[in-house]
Amino acid sequence: MNHWKRALGAIVASAVVALVWGCGGSGPSLPQSPSGTGKGALKLVVNFPQPLKGAAKSAATFSGVSQSHRTAARSRDVPGAGDGVPIGAQSVEVELTNPTTGADLVQPQIVAPAASGQSVSVQFPLLPVGPVHVIASAFADTNATPPALATATADTTISDGATQQLTILLKDTATGIGLTSTSLAIDLNAGQTSTSNTATIFDASENTLTGLPLIWTSSDNTVAVVSYDPNNPATVTIFGLKAGTTTIEVREPNTGLTADATLTVTGVLGIQLKTLAVGREPVGLAINSTTNRIYVASLGTNTVTVIDGSNDTIITTIPVGNGPQNVAVDEGRNLIYVTNFNSNSVSVIDGATNTVTGTIPVGTLPFGVAVNHSSGGYNVFVSNSGDNTVSVIDGMTEQVVATIPVGLGPLGVAADPNTGETFVANEFGPSVTVINNSDLTIPATIPVGTRPYYLAVEIIGGHVYVTNSGSGTVSVIDESTNAVTQAVQVGAQPLGITGSSTANLGFVVDRATNAVSEYNLQSGRLLNVVALSSGAYGIATAKGKLYVTNDQTPGVVTIATVTGGTGVR
Repeated sequence: MNHWKRALGAIVASAVVALVWGCGGSGPSLPQSPSGTGKGALKLVVNFPQPLKGAAKSAATFSGVSQSHRTAARSRDVPGAGDGVPIGAQSVEVELTNPTTGADLVQPQIVAPAASGQSVSVQFPLLPVGPVHVIASAFADTNATPPALATATADTTISDGATQQLTILLKDTATGIGLTSTSLAIDLNAGQTSTSNTATIFDASENTLTGLPLIWTSSDNTVAVVSYDPNNPATVTIFGLKAGTTTIEVREPNTGLTADATLTVTGVLGIQLKTLAVGREPVGLAINSTTNRIYVASLGTNTVTVIDGSNDTIITTIPVGNGPQNVAVDEGRNLIYVTNFNSNSVSVIDGATNTVTGTIPVGTLPFGVAVNHSSGGYNVFVSNSGDNTVSVIDGMTEQVVATIPVGLGPLGVAADPNTGETFVANEFGPSVTVINNSDLTIPATIPVGTRPYYLAVEIIGGHVYVTNSGSGTVSVIDESTNAVTQAVQVGAQPLGITGSSTANLGFVVDRATNAVSEYNLQSGRLLNVVALSSGAYGIATAKGKLYVTNDQTPGVVTIATVTGGTGVR
């Protein structure tokens, strides 16, 4: 809150605002703002609930809540709000803010409350036209010193020359948090991959409060990570990753109240992991699901390794250009395209013979590549990170037919053959450029999170998922509107991403924790976690397995088959 001029005491009179106390009285009439001046008025009525009286709630209120946290809840009670004592507010503050910026529209007002059951009418003339966020808070002293005893918020819109009427009801503020358990354990050797905990929020008289926001965190994300529904955050699911101890904390952001539990993880995660030696610094990879072949680009050895997905053995290693970075597969023609970052070219590999059949010059420092074989044409799109362009290669002639300017630092590329659109992540945009396959125009440039890196297209649901490596999020783009519908919080540094055969599900590589997490990318819910070795980078899925490149582990691709949880689709 912005608490201005606390020293003015309990009642602040102003020429701008008139305040009238009474039993729901309307107060003096509010001067009308002339129409056409860009000003309007607000008449706000703040209603007070009956003060809480009588003895504290019985121990049954705390059913399922640990004794230590019952004590903690009481110890956090606000002054004058102990057992059997009414909650008596000594001041009320009313703030009007801009809902977008949070800036005050007028000076907040502090007033003295009336008797139980009454209301206060607050009148604001000459307000700027537009949306207004209203915050009313009751405090235990005359200077509106936090924490608040009760709060209420509402949103309204001020119209030119009109008076907006609004009534809100103050609600009790949280003063304590209880947990079902303060000591948790996960035994990975016993097949237990997760556990849960539930938080209960209390007011000063130990009444249970519902509908308040909660934020859960793990102090060590390499030992365990948390997953919860932000719309129903009382219960958290905790996934164990490796042996160790971490603190699971829950916080109520409005009051800053916290409670925590200690989690001990033992054993080894029940996931089948296999590593396969490939060339040095493996980065990008792609899968031909028809032939069940996996193609891995190794930046350090200028090679592409071909893996047989049926038994996860190496078929051959193919020399390509200098600094191969990413791979795309045309399953229909069994062709593989590899961007050569340091030689400004694309190698074309025949999947039937495992030989390079052509090398195509493109722009500077080519990075991402995608095949868009739709009704609009057969094109291969290559992002050139050094000159901020996309080279378009005709898939039939293997010639560059267009060079399209895009955003700054284009990296990952993904295509949707159903819509004929190709998506390019511009790392320093930060944005995603949409390119139409039929006429190579740009229908949209979409702002996303910080430092977007890779993309995945969900053909089933019509979404594009973008990893934002600088903001720890995945942007969800609705293809029908070319707009971001939400940003899902994932690991600290998400890089590789791939979709699933099930709508809304995706696997995200977190470089910071060297783990792959499965998310419902519509709800933001974490479903499963796979811990890997250092340097986790690119990812692809095929026939129930995850293939992940580890560019800091010399020449290794990790193959993971998840047992338990939701598994790999």
